[in-house]
Amino acid sequence: MSTSRSTSSDAGTLLWAAVVALVVTRGYLLTSFEPDISDVPFFWQNAVRAIDQQEVPYSSDFQIGYPPLAWAMMLAPRWIDPTEWSPRNESLLLGRYTRRFRAQMALFDLGAFLLLVLILRRQSASRAAAGAWDYVILTAVFGNLLYDRFDVALLFLLLLGNYCWIRSTEPDEMASSWSQLAYVVLGLCVSLKLLPVVALPLLLAGETVVRRKALPVLVAVGCWTVGALFPFLWHMPLTGFGSFGFLAHHAGRGLQVESLYASLLLCLAPLGLPVEVHHTTNAWHVESPLSHALNLFAIGVLVFWGLAFAAWGLWRGRQAGLIRVGMAASVAIAGVPILSHVLSPQYLIWATILLIWPAARLLPRHRYWLLLTLLIVVALLTTWLFPYNYFSADADGNTINPHALLPALAWQATAVLVTRNLLFLSLVGWLTTAVLRRGASSVPT
Repeated sequence: MSTSRSTSSDAGTLLWAAVVALVVTRGYLLTSFEPDISDVPFFWQNAVRAIDQQEVPYSSDFQIGYPPLAWAMMLAPRWIDPTEWSPRNESLLLGRYTRRFRAQMALFDLGAFLLLVLILRRQSASRAAAGAWDYVILTAVFGNLLYDRFDVALLFLLLLGNYCWIRSTEPDEMASSWSQLAYVVLGLCVSLKLLPVVALPLLLAGETVVRRKALPVLVAVGCWTVGALFPFLWHMPLTGFGSFGFLAHHAGRGLQVESLYASLLLCLAPLGLPVEVHHTTNAWHVESPLSHALNLFAIGVLVFWGLAFAAWGLWRGRQAGLIRVGMAASVAIAGVPILSHVLSPQYLIWATILLIWPAARLLPRHRYWLLLTLLIVVALLTTWLFPYNYFSADADGNTINPHALLPALAWQATAVLVTRNLLFLSLVGWLTTAVLRRGASSVPT
């Protein structure tokens, strides 16, 4: 009894230490840290065009390459500032906008941390402190990206959806309401970034075989539709279906330079394969005679990935239970970036952290710690690449790093990129095997 109390006390102390570390690191990121490369000035320009210059977003003259929920987050920091814009005070207003945008993302960051802790404490309380520390370290390593992109907001929504799904599996009179809320949140995730849609067929398959009633499935589809389409309705009075125009932007993207498939081409370049890198559709893409075929292959892999999880849900969902279906959905979403032809470094903010709670539930203690450590290695390799070894020259042509990935495709940076991609692919494969194998979901000791 005393040993159990001592262990619980130690875990509680470690958890509170993680909270302190979170507060300290976030204070530094918000007040002292300046990212080398930031998207916030670009967001600011779009917000000024909409609010101060009265241009209509998603119109033919003002295309937005982001889904509506991301656009709302882009707009909010300027919308709440009553000061009138003019060229003379632009620098002052941009500074205010930057602070408010980053504070907005910091709130999502704190919310995501709280949700992960709540999830871990409900699923495997003894693993909560380690998972919390991994969150703190991972997100701190991603400091250049954390508050200057939208992905920590997506992480918050994904973890909120996971939490709602877990609550829906518990014996509670509110279980159906939690389930409906989980689908609404998943819909909101899709209105922020399309990739989480991969989990919808799996969750519906699980609902079908476990509950064995048509009504819950129809309600689930309706709730997801509300969450996914509601942000689009905001723009329809002005632009009709113009808010769906961002889909054309993404449909035209090729093999992004950090993707797994681009890594393959970069490895083949020394063997004589013609490989070039071009900046198109706001990203760097690798082009070669194999690019088009690999692009189509990547799309096929994503379709297979989603359908394979859905098929497992129909085949094994009833035996596995809804909690295991929820874990499978989390792993399915985490695997999309590494299997897609588009992989931006900020995607790994949410892709790495989504693996923590399934690992806490399914892996033995030493393997859980190993996975947490390897996730940090993935983050470190990613940050070494972007922004510190990504570009070889600044805007004035001055050399920043002789071993940069772009535009020279130096072998050192390419080797780090390939290592990062293979490592994360292995971790996704590891968790996929753990979550889909036969056997009931049990909390390891």
